[in-house]
Amino acid sequence: VQKGSISYNKRNVTLDEFAADFFDEDSAYTKKMVAFGNSVESYYKYSAYLKNYILPRFGKTKICEIKACDIEDWYSTLKDFRNGRPLANSTKTFILNSFSKILKDAVKKEYLKESPINYVDRLNIEYKNRDKIDTSYIDKMFPNNVDEMLEIWGDDTTALYFSILHDTGFRPGEALALKWN
Repeated sequence: VQKGSISYNKRNVTLDEFAADFFDEDSAYTKKMVAFGNSVESYYKYSAYLKNYILPRFGKTKICEIKACDIEDWYSTLKDFRNGRPLANSTKTFILNSFSKILKDAVKKEYLKESPINYVDRLNIEYKNRDKIDTSYIDKMFPNNVDEMLEIWGDDTTALYFSILHDTGFRPGEALALKWN
């Protein structure tokens, strides 16, 4: 197998060699996923998970030697790389999903017969119940008068953006993806 000018035996490829730039904006994988309709911005988060969590633990390990029990032990005890505090289970799951994308690609390229992540037990995710925003507060944030609205939001672009979210129910990414026709 050729990677750049170096020849590799697929059995000896480390995760670092296979995936160091996997989620970078100009990587083949990211370009393919963007062609399938994914946003390139979502891959910035995956790239950060790869560089800050996955590679520090598994980077020097041969892909074929990564075991489900090692992934499970690592993933269940992940801590924030910046301050050492425990991560929320939902964040751990996002990190595991990023790792899963890499190993799935390794299976497609025949570096692995199957992904060890298929055998990793997932952590339970408990979402916090959120209180509804009082309608009187919403009325204050979105007055009918344009001048009052600009005073609240600071500028017309921000006011327009939040008005679109308010009026349509769009999610932030959907509003940012709008195009003028």
